[in-house]
Amino acid sequence: VKAKGKYKSYNYVKRHDELPCDIHEAKYKDEKCIVLIGLNNGEPYEVFVTPNNNNEVDVEKYKKGIIKKVKSNHYNLIVENGVTKTMVNNIGKSFDSLYGTLSRMVSMSLRHGVSLHFIVDQLNKDSGFVAFEKVLSRILKKYIKDGTVTRKKCPECGEDLSVANGCITCSNKSCGYSKCE
Repeated sequence: VKAKGKYKSYNYVKRHDELPCDIHEAKYKDEKCIVLIGLNNGEPYEVFVTPNNNNEVDVEKYKKGIIKKVKSNHYNLIVENGVTKTMVNNIGKSFDSLYGTLSRMVSMSLRHGVSLHFIVDQLNKDSGFVAFEKVLSRILKKYIKDGTVTRKKCPECGEDLSVANGCITCSNKSCGYSKCE
């Protein structure tokens, strides 16, 4: 499939004008953020991060929404609780440089078929425990299905590693290796 413009892509999944999303709240340093995980066929497809310091989005009240593409680079968060309303107009406009760049790179990876487990691994390579990359990886990790085989081998017996209950476990039942990140 060829993407619009001058860029070629062979695994690109075209975005629908509206995608359902899960709404997560995260804290990074002294800032509250909303992390929107846009879903395509129930799988993570895109990520938007926007500040929520003024509690613009009541995450206790709204756990799900719709990310609507208005035009190129203009997306709105639509929520419904009896009444449909635009909760955040032009989500990307409120990005700071770090959130925007990281969100675009993760979204691009998801749209082009990069494994969610690989993306989470890459985000976890930062050494700071509360680095924003770690915050985002903890949210994305929730979407990795049990039984997903990783590209890593067990350090004890060499068998394949897979995900079980959010932990990495050895597929060799007699080995017993497990690591929770």
